[in-house]
Amino acid sequence: MVSTPPGPGYGETADRLSGLAMRIRFVIMQSDVAEILGILDRVLAIAQAGRQDMTWQSRYADGGELVDDLTDHAARIRIGDMSRLSDLRFLFAPTGPLCEIAASSGWLDIYTLLGNRFDRLHERLGQQ
Repeated sequence: MVSTPPGPGYGETADRLSGLAMRIRFVIMQSDVAEILGILDRVLAIAQAGRQDMTWQSRYADGGELVDDLTDHAARIRIGDMSRLSDLRFLFAPTGPLCEIAASSGWLDIYTLLGNRFDRLHERLGQQ
């Protein structure tokens, strides 16, 4: 059996579709990154709104150090630097530093919602 080569323009159409798929993935990724920034901004606002109890975690000496670290994470992500994303994942982990701070500072319910959302976004970004 002799196969017939694809018609004219086949390669060009495939290239366009491939390019379109890449652009769609990029838009989705940008949306996920924007949501991660929104989560960070929310946690930062909570951390800055009042005194945080640092008793049950050992990463941060005080609230100022927490705010500085979260601010650095947000600034890096805003310029496209995702190099500390795995570190951020650790911060949001169950029994991680943010969980311990949230539990002892009275905002565990909000943390749980934000942490779960962060986990889903992080997983999706890892698949792209």
